[in-house]
Amino acid sequence: MFRDRDVTSSLFWTLLGILFCIGGIHYGIRRSGIPGPGFLPFVTGLILVALSLILLIWRLLKKRDEADAIGVPMPGGRALWRILKTLGALCLYVLILEPLGFMLTTFLFIVLALRLEPRRWIFILPAAIGATAFFFLLFKVLLRVPLPPGILGY
Repeated sequence: MFRDRDVTSSLFWTLLGILFCIGGIHYGIRRSGIPGPGFLPFVTGLILVALSLILLIWRLLKKRDEADAIGVPMPGGRALWRILKTLGALCLYVLILEPLGFMLTTFLFIVLALRLEPRRWIFILPAAIGATAFFFLLFKVLLRVPLPPGILGY
């Protein structure tokens, strides 16, 4: 059972999702009628558990020969390089979030993530601006999460 990548990964992500839910409850899901600091980790954990369980159930219900036929090897070459660049960009995001602020850092991260595939700037810039605005409205306006203002003051 643990030699199957889908089963192993779904069990891992289910456990991690449960830990996120526990952490979210620990920090408090609601405070004074608005989402508390544990709301986002709790919801993220629930989504992670749900998706992992769907994968686990789907994989366990598949016949062995069918499931092996659709399995793909772990990424290598260019795909692995893109994954490593994305992880590096996420680490950089965490490091520069406070000094540069949420809006500028998020915009730069989305631009970098979209540049991993050859795309035209006519697509990248509006997509990055739109995604940054969406996340700003979601977190700052709707959820009232304090975001690092950084050099832009927002």
